[in-house]
Amino acid sequence: MLLLTMLVDPIISVPLELTNKADADKLADALSRLAEQDLTFTVASDQESFQTIIAGMSELQLEQIVHRLLFDFNIELSAGKPRIEYRKQSGIKLSQRANSSVTLADVDSTDTW
Repeated sequence: MLLLTMLVDPIISVPLELTNKADADKLADALSRLAEQDLTFTVASDQESFQTIIAGMSELQLEQIVHRLLFDFNIELSAGKPRIEYRKQSGIKLSQRANSSVTLADVDSTDTW
């Protein structure tokens, strides 16, 4: 499971704001429980805007998490618009060719792709 968390970076995030500040402990508990269940789900807090930022692999995944927070955990909150996480790619060029040998029905062939 450690390998999965190292390979997967969240690609979309949604800011959350509590409508009732008394639910802060309840929200923290619920988010930690949800993060334990889903390795692709992460939680962060924005110190400037005082928002909780949830991030994951798809908008549907985050919609389900918000729905669970509202109805399963009974937390009053508002969710912002989803934001796609853009990351600058390193300058890796895909100019290398891979060679593979395949044996099918006693026929040898070498493919380059």
